Amino acid sequence: MAGRRTILLADDAELFRELGSLFLARSGEVVTARDGAEALARISHERPEVVVADLDMPRLDGAELCRRIKANPETRAIPV
Repeated sequence: MAGRRTILLADDAELFRELGSLFLARSGEVVTARDGAEALARISHERPEVVVADLDMPRLDGAELCRRIKANPETRAIPV
């Protein structure tokens, strides 16, 4: 479907990534990341319209992910 939005779902729990992907797929194309560091890398390639993130993740938690997204002028408009 043309014009579908991209949603990035970041969670270290595979079950939550799978369930979240099924739920969010009604609203757009879902891409996933296993932690905040992977999410930042995906954001630079995928340019999602929205990011849904778990707060408690290894390597880079959801709060720090949000801070980094909002600190970057290229990504600060992305809702988290």
